[in-house]
Amino acid sequence: MGEIKRYDVSEEWAHSGIIKAGDLFKGKDPVRKSSQTEVAHVGGKEGLEHMKYEWMDEYLLKKPGVTKDLQAEWNWIRYQIGGKMFAAICRDDDNKPYYITLKLEPVEGDFWRQQYEDIIPGYYMNKQHWNSVKADGDVPDDVLKDLLDKAYKIVLGSFSKKKQKEILGETDGI
Repeated sequence: MGEIKRYDVSEEWAHSGIIKAGDLFKGKDPVRKSSQTEVAHVGGKEGLEHMKYEWMDEYLLKKPGVTKDLQAEWNWIRYQIGGKMFAAICRDDDNKPYYITLKLEPVEGDFWRQQYEDIIPGYYMNKQHWNSVKADGDVPDDVLKDLLDKAYKIVLGSFSKKKQKEILGETDGI
């Protein structure tokens, strides 16, 4: 398999009829005539409309320094800070979300797994630090938002203070 390239595609290109906003495009790029495999994400919430927690994408992308990408081999939408993942939406072959995976402190993860049967040890992840929430489960929105906030803070806190300020867009006044 060739190199995978990721592109942010402008709405203008999306309106060309080749790809529409929200689509994931795999294959030869008909505009660039490239022979490499390319993955392009155009705005939108591809596959997230089938999830109880539709608000999640917008909620996470509003946080400072958050980026998202598609890990195509797993079909996971990953949310990252400084290149480190803190949450992911795990999707099946039909792009339907089945788990939301997020990082928590081990004691906290154990606590929440005891509270909700829809929270399990991390799917295909380190079971001590990662937890998965069923995408169609019964975990209340406010609880999931709290867990996502904690996952974000854990990963952000793993960086040096200097890198944290850079990620958050803060300056030292110099």
